[in-house]
Amino acid sequence: MLRLKFRNCRLTSTPSRNYIHSNAVRSNLHSTNLKLGDLSKSGRIEEARQLFDKMSDKDEYTWNTMIVAYSSSGRLSEAKHLFHRNPVKNTISWNALISGHCKNGNKDEALSLFWEMQFQERSFNEYTLGSVLKMCALLGLLLRGEQIHGCTVKTAFDFDVGVVNGLIDMYAQCRRVSEAEYLFGTMSGERNNVTWTSMLTGYSRNGFAYKAIECFRDMRREGTQPNQFTFPSVLTACGAVCARRVGVQVHGCIVKSGFKTNIFVQSAVIAMYAKCRDLATARALLQDMEVDDVVSWNSLVVECVREGFKEEALSLFRRMHERDMKIDEFTLPSVLNCFATSRTEMKIASSVHSLIVKTGYGSYKLVSNALVDMYAKRGTMDSALKVFERMVEKDVISWTALVTGNTHNGAYEEALKLFCKMRGDEGGVSPDQIVTASVLSASAELTLLEFGQQVHCNHIKSGFPASLSVDNSLVTMYTKCGCLEDAEAVFNSMEFKDLITWTALIVGYAKNGKAKDSLEAYKVMIDNGIRPDYITFIGLLFACSHASLIEEAQRYFESMRTVYRIAPGPEHYACMIDLYGRSGDFAKAEELLNQMEVEPDATVWKAILAASRKHGKIETGERAARTLMELEPNNAVPYVLLSNMYSAAGRQEEAANIRRLMKSRNISKEPGCSWVEGRGRVHSFMSEDRRHKRMNTQQPKKSENVKSKPVRETKTHDERDEMKEQLKLWRDANKKEQYHEPSPTMKVHTDHNIDSFSSIKMEFTLGLPPQAAYDVLTNQDNKTYSREISGRPLLKAISRKVTSERGIGNRPILEVDKELSWNFLFFSGTIPIRLNVLENPKELSAYNWKRRKGMDYMETFEVNYTVEPMYVDAERLCKHKKPKSREEYRKCSGGKGLIASKVKVDQNFRPSFPWNLPLLSSYFRRFTVETTKKVAEDFQTRAGDIRHRL
Repeated sequence: MLRLKFRNCRLTSTPSRNYIHSNAVRSNLHSTNLKLGDLSKSGRIEEARQLFDKMSDKDEYTWNTMIVAYSSSGRLSEAKHLFHRNPVKNTISWNALISGHCKNGNKDEALSLFWEMQFQERSFNEYTLGSVLKMCALLGLLLRGEQIHGCTVKTAFDFDVGVVNGLIDMYAQCRRVSEAEYLFGTMSGERNNVTWTSMLTGYSRNGFAYKAIECFRDMRREGTQPNQFTFPSVLTACGAVCARRVGVQVHGCIVKSGFKTNIFVQSAVIAMYAKCRDLATARALLQDMEVDDVVSWNSLVVECVREGFKEEALSLFRRMHERDMKIDEFTLPSVLNCFATSRTEMKIASSVHSLIVKTGYGSYKLVSNALVDMYAKRGTMDSALKVFERMVEKDVISWTALVTGNTHNGAYEEALKLFCKMRGDEGGVSPDQIVTASVLSASAELTLLEFGQQVHCNHIKSGFPASLSVDNSLVTMYTKCGCLEDAEAVFNSMEFKDLITWTALIVGYAKNGKAKDSLEAYKVMIDNGIRPDYITFIGLLFACSHASLIEEAQRYFESMRTVYRIAPGPEHYACMIDLYGRSGDFAKAEELLNQMEVEPDATVWKAILAASRKHGKIETGERAARTLMELEPNNAVPYVLLSNMYSAAGRQEEAANIRRLMKSRNISKEPGCSWVEGRGRVHSFMSEDRRHKRMNTQQPKKSENVKSKPVRETKTHDERDEMKEQLKLWRDANKKEQYHEPSPTMKVHTDHNIDSFSSIKMEFTLGLPPQAAYDVLTNQDNKTYSREISGRPLLKAISRKVTSERGIGNRPILEVDKELSWNFLFFSGTIPIRLNVLENPKELSAYNWKRRKGMDYMETFEVNYTVEPMYVDAERLCKHKKPKSREEYRKCSGGKGLIASKVKVDQNFRPSFPWNLPLLSSYFRRFTVETTKKVAEDFQTRAGDIRHRL
């Protein structure tokens, strides 16, 4: 027909010919556009593009179809290219590109296009606003969402139901429920099922479960029919508050509404019954499903794990595997969580790990994170580290699982090292609140105040909102580091305080000698309506014990049973026994031991042993020591204390038998451990440990200890010659300024038990050969003068004199002036030396320490100084060689190598009972460590003076 018309064109007029031709072109473009639309909708974009390029005529539909196709498939660069080429842009073109960027999370590009659209005075519509608001909702862009809200008001789109629904959803997902409620209230009479669902979902997601349930009821009263998105939200709310009765009613509505077969609704129903702990109904619904759906099975597995039904979760997982269901990356983390808190089923956990490797899910970050978390919680940190190191991409969850795992398993130093790597170039990950709380706990255990302060500052700079767990960890860290003012500042700044917060402050006061403050904090906590728990009473009784508050302790001990229905544990009994022992009432301590309602553990027996030693009750002490030897076979404390008790009673043979028994069982004192903080890093050292990576550069692997000798003993010819040679070398090195002693500044962590034996260890270097250093340390007439701290003298001058008498182990005994005995305690200067302080120190007004009548501050004190050679190759004569002996060093250096001295200080002491000074841990940090450092600095100054005089 069309061909006939063209043939007759020559018989008609020109206008008629033009009209017929335009109709033919338009008809051809329409059919091509239809074909182009079919290709793009079916995903055959390349074919659609080829057709698009061949088209000689293109209209708005043609351009928009291709832009929509590219945007929908995520090919945004090509969509943008066509958009800019489009000569006939309209609102649909803008919407297509903005929607594409919104779906792909390109917030900056999407918002930039939106604002550009307004700048060019292009008219946007409800679809444009819907896309941008949805993106703001998904990404939590509250500020941008509020700006768009203002734009809708100016353009009168705030009356459009679809736009208001988008605003409600945006505010709800940004946790601004009050704004969502306001908008919802303005739509009375215009609400549809999307409006109700948006508000209901907002309530459910933000923890307002009862409001969500009430919203569902109001929706039904107004006659609005729920959809497939409404039911999962209200079922989630029912499960959150275990509202099974309401959940059953909603289940009935689902059946009547015809959504019973909807997979997502079915999954929500099963999850609701599982959360309400009705596993029988949940299993029955799962069995009734016509098709095995992985989502529904996953939902039940997740809820079983969450509610603690781990055996049921594993059973479901086995059945999924038996039915050849496709187990995905969402199933496996839940299953792995079953093994995380259980020490059993390790074989099954290994089998699941093998399945993960076989199925290739090990490369999924979600699964790898769950593996790291599982192994870390089980305490197998080596396996956790292997999985972690194999991960190609590590996020904050990966690092957090490993760091918290080390903290929970007591590997505090490793936790801090990982935290530093996490923030450094290796990790490049910003810590979140969970890992921050964990690292603060590790810092508290190591009493690393400076490191904890840095973590605190980093947390403030990160801009995270207030976190109860972080604030609680800060309070604990500052109290354990003795900084009560900082702990109180954090405590007072907290908007919300829970039982953990109050308990941390109460225990912190108690362990820092602030018994009255601890009891006052407890009273305020009770006034605030917070009930104490098991740990709270440990802190209270500890405070009473160390302040000799017998009546208060008895009252608290009784109230925990009668008022708060908390059964006392071994820790509470240990505190009470320790209190009676300190106050001199050994009969009550023994009576309480016999009346214990629980089996006494090692803590209780240590308290009994300490009290027995205090009061000379050898029979009870023997019983306690023998029991401790059985409970803790490798603990040296009962052997040492029992031996000391025998020695004090003059039963030397029995004391020797205990020492022989200790030796035959290969039991020795636990080596001291020190944490040294310097140059932004934390180093840990064990006594006699040579494994530190820098140890070889500081001293030989095989130490040559200088033996204890009389001060004026004549040296051998070889020793004199070697010392002369070394002094000449040191004289030349001093002129060239080749050696400077490193500062001995360090922070030392010490452990102390209930028996109150404690120790401090330190190392420093002297730029002199060991023979000369020995003379410096054992000089009879030397005096030590302390420097000033905060404008007042820390200590008075201290005189030392080595007597000719010998003590235990043939060690020299030091004679000290009576009034200076307390000052002297940490300033020993003989190798090795044992000092028994028998005199009471006088009152020291500088510290406001008041002496109580008949109470000694320090019962036993011992300091050992050990000098070891350290090869200082100042001129790099040995180059890359690491000499292991003096002979090797002499050969490689040609006899011109400097030999310095590494001085090791080992302090062991026992305060008398009761300890009425500031508590031992606080005393270490505030006094002992600093004074010990000053001693080392004084010795280094003296060595420097000797080098200058050479």
